[in-house]
Amino acid sequence: MVIVKEYCLEAALELFKDLIEQHGLVVTTEGRRVLGTWVGENAAQAIQWAKDKIEKWVSHLQLLGEMGVHDPQGAYTVYTRSLAPEWAFLKRVFPDSEGLAKELQRLDDEQDNFLRTITGHNISDLSEEDQFVVKGPTCLGGLGTPPPSSNTVELRQISQIASAHLVSAISGGLIQLDNGDDDEEEAQNGNDQPEYIGDDNDGIANEEAQVAIEHGNANGNGNGNENAEEN
Repeated sequence: MVIVKEYCLEAALELFKDLIEQHGLVVTTEGRRVLGTWVGENAAQAIQWAKDKIEKWVSHLQLLGEMGVHDPQGAYTVYTRSLAPEWAFLKRVFPDSEGLAKELQRLDDEQDNFLRTITGHNISDLSEEDQFVVKGPTCLGGLGTPPPSSNTVELRQISQIASAHLVSAISGGLIQLDNGDDDEEEAQNGNDQPEYIGDDNDGIANEEAQVAIEHGNANGNGNGNENAEEN
């Protein structure tokens, strides 16, 4: 099946004429589910498809809540490792991110009920700042359970930017990536030493790496000199 825009339909029918006649290839402008998301211009059908998925997620989250009464850690693991990544993926690839965000608000309330079950505390009664801390990343002491409807538009934009070069290449052109003058100068100078990218401990990591390199060079030179003297 090939899904095309309305203005491309005639050209697509002509382009795939042999495949249509010999193998029954279907060329359509109607939206369809493709690779876990919706492809097509029919916004109403896309939102309805997303609603059906969200209904299933709501029922799954309710089942996890029942499981959390007896096994809170197991329910939390299933939520963070299996269920939540499903809508995280959809937020990156669904065409109507604003419409999806509105529909995902249903899951926000169900998530609060689920967290209340496994923690024994009503997190929704906390201030927005405290909720942000509790639901924040695990590396900062949180549960790693952001609201399902959060950052929907931003994640879609990030996904589009990340795949822009590949999309351009497939559609017949290439985006010239500009790494900046500094990168060009480093390339000309042969400076290919890796840099550390991470948290506030970067400076310490760089210093430790430099000491290790210098120590290794010193040992290497020393061993070389000793071998030369023995010879």
